[in-house]
Amino acid sequence: DDLEAYKAQAAYQTTQIYYSILTTDEGIRVEQDQVSVLQSNLADADQREKQGTATALDTLNIQARISQTQSEIADLQASRRKQIAGLRRILGMTPGTPVNVARPSPSTQLPEDANVLDSIAEKQRPEIMMAKDAENTARLQIDAARTSNDPLLSANVTGGYKDGYLPNLTQGKLNWIGTIDFHVPILDGGRTQAQVDEASAQYRAAQAHTEDIKLGVEQDIEQALADLQSSRSRLKLTDVQIQQAQQAYDISVVRYKNGAATNLDVLTAQSALEQAKLQQAQLMFSLELSEYNLNKAAGTPMW
Repeated sequence: DDLEAYKAQAAYQTTQIYYSILTTDEGIRVEQDQVSVLQSNLADADQREKQGTATALDTLNIQARISQTQSEIADLQASRRKQIAGLRRILGMTPGTPVNVARPSPSTQLPEDANVLDSIAEKQRPEIMMAKDAENTARLQIDAARTSNDPLLSANVTGGYKDGYLPNLTQGKLNWIGTIDFHVPILDGGRTQAQVDEASAQYRAAQAHTEDIKLGVEQDIEQALADLQSSRSRLKLTDVQIQQAQQAYDISVVRYKNGAATNLDVLTAQSALEQAKLQQAQLMFSLELSEYNLNKAAGTPMW
């Protein structure tokens, strides 16, 4: 049961790091797309400046935004290298081993019913198994304490074949000896009862620990369900947010080309669109990780 608990812990850590890398990769992709759009805007701004319909301020604003975005990409790439190093460590890989991550297959789908999940967890969570093991051991200690002062009957028989007996020193003879012991305790000064009381107290403590572990598991399941449902609800809202941000950006571009908006308006709308896409990617992976967390809370083996 200890081994199963360590396996579950290692598998969960692996899953967390893996999804962190996926989220970082998606963030890098969104930022790189942002740089491509900004470079296209920069080319338009240069052309407008040459035509006299825009000032150098527009070009400088876009260049500053490109530099800022490239700096954010560099930070994300540094974070990714650290995450890859952490993944290598937990997988037991040597430093420098190439690691490629891809979108994993969906986790096991579980019923989103707390009572059903509690029943599943009670049979699968290694922490509960370990607590029950300790409880059974404590119960056996009570039985052992009760029998420590019982009457004891023991028998011992020893036999052999040996020479060297007079008058024929070379003639071997069979010999044996047997003993029987019977011990009846008369007075132990209350030691046996004290040992029983102590073992009983340890048993009650083990029972209380088991109940505490079960309550903790139920809390894990409730939190995992809440996170899963929250991620699912928030992810549905991002589609509308992206559509609205895209429309706002398209309108700002048209207005800027017609002289009805400034370049800052375009950059602001573009930033809002970028953030909406990035949030959708993060919530998408957060939802998948929440499904894994629910499996972990229910004790589903993840390896």
